[in-house]
Amino acid sequence: MSDRSPLAAFSSPADQLAARTGNFILLIGRIAIAAIFIQSAYGKLSNPASFASYLAGQGLPLSLPLTYIGIAFEILGALALIVGFQVRYGVLLLLSFTIIATLISHRYWEFAGPARETQEVHFLKNLAMIGGLLVLFVNGGGSFGFDRLIKRS
Repeated sequence: MSDRSPLAAFSSPADQLAARTGNFILLIGRIAIAAIFIQSAYGKLSNPASFASYLAGQGLPLSLPLTYIGIAFEILGALALIVGFQVRYGVLLLLSFTIIATLISHRYWEFAGPARETQEVHFLKNLAMIGGLLVLFVNGGGSFGFDRLIKRS
């Protein structure tokens, strides 16, 4: 009796490649997604008062505590993705951060001309990040990570 699925004969080379390398690709994807959040958190940590001032300018109260909450979400979520520990919870942190940040910072419809185009690009970039995070939420982090090691124990 064969170990292969009856549908394996009908899968494309791309399907077969994905099946063979999927866990490695999920690892690379997790690290790639986490990179932007690590860089963003580092920028905020370098000058939290400046970012808090920006938030206050957007009409948000308690801007300094919100700055530190945002930094925590970015760092904890990104670390969860990088090490593969509680990936879905890390994704939820990053999703909530990204959705809120998008609605605060990239309201392109409020701008005109080149500023509108720039903000629209940032809005769509964040939308793509949200899409990647949703895919990761559904698929999980794959086999390369602490979650997998814990399940083996």
